[in-house]
Amino acid sequence: SENQVAKNKLTEINNILGDFVAKINDLFTLAKEKIDKKQYVSPEGDNAKELIEQIMGIDPKNIDAHRLLIEIAARSIIEGDLAKAKLNAGGMKQSYLTAQAIGVDPEYIKSKMQGADIISRSKSSVVIVDTGAAKTTDSNEKPNSSYLDLAEINQRISVLKLQEDVQKGGGSTKSQFFEVNKK
Repeated sequence: SENQVAKNKLTEINNILGDFVAKINDLFTLAKEKIDKKQYVSPEGDNAKELIEQIMGIDPKNIDAHRLLIEIAARSIIEGDLAKAKLNAGGMKQSYLTAQAIGVDPEYIKSKMQGADIISRSKSSVVIVDTGAAKTTDSNEKPNSSYLDLAEINQRISVLKLQEDVQKGGGSTKSQFFEVNKK
C-alpha cells in the first residue's frame, strides 16, 4: 500500500539522518582530540581544521563547528601572545599564522606580528611596545565576512584568559585552561 511505501521511505530517511549525526559526532570527537594535541592545522590530512571542515561539509550551518574554529583561533592568538611576551619569534609567527590559516583576517594577524623580526634578529632582550596603532575597523565599515568574526574571537580570548587567571589562583594546571568549553 501507499502508506507502507511512505513508512519505508521515512525509515530510510531516518536511517540516513542517523548516519549523518553519527558521522558528525565522530568528527567532533576526533577534532577535539586534535585540538588537545594542538594539531590545529597540521599534520596535513589529520588535523582539527580539516575535521571541522568535514563537519561543515555535511552541515554548513553547524554552530558547534563554528565555535570550535573560534576556539582554535583564540587559542592560537593566545599562544602567539605568550610567545611574543617570551620573545620567542618562531613560536609567535607559528601561532599567529595558525590563527590566520583557521580564518582570522590577515590584516589583524599582520598587526599581531609586529616585532617578530626585531625579536628574531636580536640577541639581547628587547622591549616591544604595542602602541595599539593597528588598524581597527571603522564602525560604519562592515567586517569582511570571509574571515572569522574578531569580536567572537576576542570574546573567547577574554574567557580563556579569565579561566587561566582563576585556575592560577586555584593551583590548577595549565592544561585545564585549554579544555574546550561545552555549551
